[in-house]
Amino acid sequence: MHDVIESLPLPEAGWTRLHAWRPWNTARPIYLVLYSFAFLLHLNLHILFLFAGATASHILSFVVLLLCTNEAGLEIIIGRNLIY
Repeated sequence: MHDVIESLPLPEAGWTRLHAWRPWNTARPIYLVLYSFAFLLHLNLHILFLFAGATASHILSFVVLLLCTNEAGLEIIIGRNLIY
């Protein structure tokens, strides 16, 4: 996993790898679709776990949103071939 993250290109000097990619920095529509899906899933997790406990909802929502908002996370979810 560390090798995958280290091999990702940085768009600008000074950016961290976690924040190197955002959907509005690219013209690829698949990113916008996936980001929208991640946001809706985040909201659904809040609704689903509303009565089960706020802690579980926020942990799951944070993990999903974190994975879906950086290239390393997208590689985990959909695979590297779709990204490059």
